[in-house]
Amino acid sequence: MLLLIPSAETPVSRLQVALAIVLVVLQHAGRGTHACAFLDSGSDATLIRKSLVKGLGSTGRSKRRILNTLNQCSTLISTQVELNIESVDSKAVVHLARA
Repeated sequence: MLLLIPSAETPVSRLQVALAIVLVVLQHAGRGTHACAFLDSGSDATLIRKSLVKGLGSTGRSKRRILNTLNQCSTLISTQVELNIESVDSKAVVHLARA
């Protein structure tokens, strides 16, 4: 699926930003849930919402992270979990050791 979002600076009729989003199944310890995954080829991290982690029954471990953006650098505390991400048709499975 490709999600097209209009830029705030142009009329809605001119779509300029394309984001790749796919429906996936997240699996952990026998539990699974569907989620939309945003594919960002420029990222070096996998991020998951805390509510999804709780729904999968995972707790993970706390880890200090440094977040670098174009404008600033900041430190935050996140939780690192291990899970599998699977295609909806179950044809592909990827193990994520550090999400």
